[in-house]
Amino acid sequence: MKMKKIFIPFLFLLLFSCTHKGSKSKDIETIEVKPITITDSVMTNFPGSLLLTGNYLVWEDPFNSSAFIKVVDIHTGKQVAQTGEVGQGPKEFVTPSVDLVNTDKIGVTDLNRNKRAVLDIDKLIRRQNPFTYYRKGGLKGATRYIEFEPNKFIGLYPKEQMLYKVIDKNKAYAFGKFPIDGYPDAIDRANFFQGSLAYNRKNEKLIYCPFDFPYIITYKKNGSVFKQDKILKIFDVKYEYVNGKIKFKNRIVLIGELALTKDYIVVARPKEFKKDIDINTGMQKRPHTLYLYDYELNLVKIIDIKVPIIRLAGNEKSNIVYAIVTNPEYSIVKIELP
Repeated sequence: MKMKKIFIPFLFLLLFSCTHKGSKSKDIETIEVKPITITDSVMTNFPGSLLLTGNYLVWEDPFNSSAFIKVVDIHTGKQVAQTGEVGQGPKEFVTPSVDLVNTDKIGVTDLNRNKRAVLDIDKLIRRQNPFTYYRKGGLKGATRYIEFEPNKFIGLYPKEQMLYKVIDKNKAYAFGKFPIDGYPDAIDRANFFQGSLAYNRKNEKLIYCPFDFPYIITYKKNGSVFKQDKILKIFDVKYEYVNGKIKFKNRIVLIGELALTKDYIVVARPKEFKKDIDINTGMQKRPHTLYLYDYELNLVKIIDIKVPIIRLAGNEKSNIVYAIVTNPEYSIVKIELP
């Protein structure tokens, strides 16, 4: 049944200015960098998450029910292992989500069953049983999560009253405001406040980029708690609340993918909105450009790799990122950041 639009009596019309003033993109010269192809044989309908762990890339194939985890050697570009079954069995997952535990292990959590496994990559490659299973309460409802210390998790909970939750054994505490204030109770928070979440273990900073707002928000770990550090509002955003939804007054460029390196917070986003809209769908095209921010949220560099970026991965050990791109088929490339 088609719903008639009903405007909320008290209409919020908000104009946000930048909380943090970093370098403007127009002041930064764009550098062209040619990516190095690692493998041009990524066979999938659409790739899920991409992780960098040691000498391997792990990518998720969400449409493959028999082996949704793929492991690729970054030096040879060859797939060296695969695993992960969708189902109800003891070594199967109904709604799997993959994350990075440390340099030689990855985690898989079934988001609807509070079931979690840790996979040893070396054992997986040697064709040994890689799974260590345990159940972890409290992760249900999280749309993103990170195991930032052994058996300590931080999750993104857009449906709850506070945005994040830290889970340590049987204890949990919530923190974090939503990226905007003054929204009505009827708003679909699970939809509008989802985003990318990353953690730099070296400098103990948590980074959140909401999908629907062009913001980067950082938190600094202070003892056992996280405190908000900085907010970068890349664009001023005008919007209103209409029938429980956020309606933007103007089109904005949104952040696509997020990855962390030694010196940079790397985000993939288009340079200009009008030139990066699909004329057939009206949707934002996949970006060709990487914006590099330091950990104080100052824009440092803009990199153009000339191909659409689908997924990104990096870690705090170097300033190299890996990406799944379309060129024109899906392939994995290496990008050495200048």
